[in-house]
Amino acid sequence: YRLHRELRRTCAQYRVDLPPRMAQRIVDLEDIFTRPQIDSLTNLCGDLGKSKDIFVYIVTIDDYFPDTNITSFSNRNREWWGQRGSYDKGNVLIAVSTANREMRISTSDVSMKFLSDEKCTEINSVIISHFKDGKFFEGLVAGLNEIKKNL
Repeated sequence: YRLHRELRRTCAQYRVDLPPRMAQRIVDLEDIFTRPQIDSLTNLCGDLGKSKDIFVYIVTIDDYFPDTNITSFSNRNREWWGQRGSYDKGNVLIAVSTANREMRISTSDVSMKFLSDEKCTEINSVIISHFKDGKFFEGLVAGLNEIKKNL
């Protein structure tokens, strides 16, 4: 992904359209998690998929290019990196940028029927309360548990 982003930024004359598809539940482009933390988050997201029939994945990102904000980045990549049609309750992307001090829960058209904006705002509050103390892993674990409770 990083290589694709830099090629697109620096070699505009070459046509590089779509970013590579991601198959992981955790895409830690900011390198904020340890391997055991990634494994733990992967397991939690996988458990949500099995028990609640929803594909939840997490991306940490330091630079939104070619997008200008976390909302555009999340909306553009949510379906492309998510699992199309594999889960009855759709895709949920949790995008985190510690560099920009932003996070967003982005729901697909299907998953927003199960996770409303109000519920996502509540989940954001739970996550952000941990993020303020620099506890990113703990915040995401708490957020994933809140998603599980709300489905």
